Amino acid sequence: MLHIKGMKHTAIISLLLLTGCGKSPEFGEFTPYVDSYVNEASKRGFDLSLSGVTISFGEMPSMAAVGKCLLKDSIRAITLREEWWNTADAEHREVVLYHELGHCVRWLLHRDDVLNIMNTYYLFPSGEYLNNRKHHLNVHFQR
Repeated sequence: MLHIKGMKHTAIISLLLLTGCGKSPEFGEFTPYVDSYVNEASKRGFDLSLSGVTISFGEMPSMAAVGKCLLKDSIRAITLREEWWNTADAEHREVVLYHELGHCVRWLLHRDDVLNIMNTYYLFPSGEYLNNRKHHLNVHFQR
């Protein structure tokens, strides 16, 4: 009986190690952007849940789209166009992934009344986002 009980404990410990024991999900090559997004949110008083969020490469609904978010039941799936991602610079990657995280994590809609991360289309002139990143993030994380 002790042997079986010991095996149960070993199995439970192994399961906790495999699942990360409550650790945030891993996002592969997207992790630095996700971590940065969570950090920026935290600086502004947001405690974000990434439960159920996945990020992967896949098909887009149109040639113009480079990212999309699917919100359905407990699914919060971000899909990015791989060909675009592989050629985009860090600035564009951040804006697009922050945009999709805005949809999938914060349930934000498109906002086209001012230049911001949640615009339907990427409208930032070259350098605008990076030169005014703090402002754009403050706008994005307004309550």
